[in-house]
Amino acid sequence: MSADAQIRSALHQMEDDIFAVELFARLLGHFAGNKGMIEAECLYALSDPLLQVGFRLREQFREAFSAAGGRL
Repeated sequence: MSADAQIRSALHQMEDDIFAVELFARLLGHFAGNKGMIEAECLYALSDPLLQVGFRLREQFREAFSAAGGRL
């Protein structure tokens, strides 16, 4: 696979996770506007999926960066 194809592939894989981060941020914004108490279990339920998205994005970025020859 060419370097350009590798970069495009890695960036394409990142698209869903970037959208997920935006949704998590919007959800947290709704929580911040809530006058009531938010249970710890609710926040914990968000932390693992958000961490998994972060791990995937980091790996996909590394793949794209490597395919680009270590240049941005």
